[in-house]
This record gives sequence, structure tokens and C-alpha cells, in this order.
Amino acid sequence: QKSGLQGHDLLGIIEANPGYDCYFCNPNPDTESVYHNLWLQGETSHPNFLKLAKIFFACTGLDEKLLYGIYPSRYFASANYFVANPRFWNEYLAFIGGLLQKAERDLPLPAKQAMYSTLADPRGVHADAGYWPFFVERLFSVFLILRGKEFKLHKFQTITPLLDKNVHHRLLLQMKDAACDAHNNWLAVCWVNYRNLYLSELYGREWVRKFIESITPEKLFFLP
Repeated sequence: QKSGLQGHDLLGIIEANPGYDCYFCNPNPDTESVYHNLWLQGETSHPNFLKLAKIFFACTGLDEKLLYGIYPSRYFASANYFVANPRFWNEYLAFIGGLLQKAERDLPLPAKQAMYSTLADPRGVHADAGYWPFFVERLFSVFLILRGKEFKLHKFQTITPLLDKNVHHRLLLQMKDAACDAHNNWLAVCWVNYRNLYLSELYGREWVRKFIESITPEKLFFLP
């Protein structure tokens, strides 16, 4: 339902593009055009998301820049929709497992309790899930940024009319990716300004007042 793909579609994609270590998609392509990365996007859906993410990153030794950097669309992937070979799985699971073990051991008790709480799901649309699954799905993109050069990656498209029908999403995505590819600060600032205007029109002033500051870092970081 999220991707618009059937099982035979996925098999066809893999057969038509043989030889990759990992095949993945982002079933929410709109996030690629309007957010720096999925960690900042999480702040709009899960209360205190960035506060907990900072604690998690500090505890596990991840660079805090990964919370605020501009990710190119090729590294956006939500919902853990990916298929991979054993080499990729072994490296990925070791990466995730190591981080979770450190967090379980070293997170301050209040943060650990919050991670297991249902505060992450204020609208009750994720079966009262805690923060862990939302962290893990975003760590896939972090793994791709940190270790992606070791693997052949194929990001396939979902079947969604959103980017085709919405010219703003399409243009914003093109601007952001162009800025990332060239590490062009001026173009990235233009993208942020355009993005802010679009979000204001899309969600209204109240949403902007609540979230725009937290999802707009003061400094621009290009990753990788």
C-alpha cells in the first residue's frame, strides 16, 4: 500500500538490475524534497525526537552532524523497504546491533525510559510504538552514508503520482540534490527559503511556528 508495488514488481526490478548488494526504496518520496534528512522530519511526527536523538548519538559515538546534514535523495529511505545480499545484511546488522547494545548499556535512565514509552506515537497511528523503530529505520540512511561506498546500491522508484503531479516537490527535490552534488551553499539556502514558503502554504502558519525553527539548522552540512 505504501510503495504501490506488488511482489512481482519488486522481483522484476531486481531481475532487470542484477548484481547489486542492496535494493531499496523510500515509500514516502515527499520527505526527500522538503526535509534536510529523516531525523529532522522525525521531529514533526514524534515529540522530543531530536532531543532523544542527540542523546542517542552522543551515547553511541555517532557524529551529531548526521542529525542536521543535508542528505541527497539517494540516501533517503524510510520504512525499511530493502532487499540485500548476505554481505550487506551482515555488515548492516553488525552496525545496528552495535549501536543498540551501546545505547542499552549507556543511555541515561530517563532517556532509556522515554525510548520505550508510547510518547513517540501521540496520535496512536503506530500501535503505541516506542521510539526505537523510528530510530532504526533512520539508521539505515546513516549506514548508507557512512558505509555506502563499500556496496553497490540500487534505489528503485515507488509507484506514486506525488512527485509527478506536484511541481513544487519536483523542483525542490531537484534543487536540493543539485546543491548536495555541488556542495553549493547558495543553492542550498535558496532551497531552504523555497521550502519554507512551500511548507507555510501546505501546512499553515501554526505548523510553521511550531516546527520550522527545529527543522531548519543554522549551519549547512553536506553529507557525505
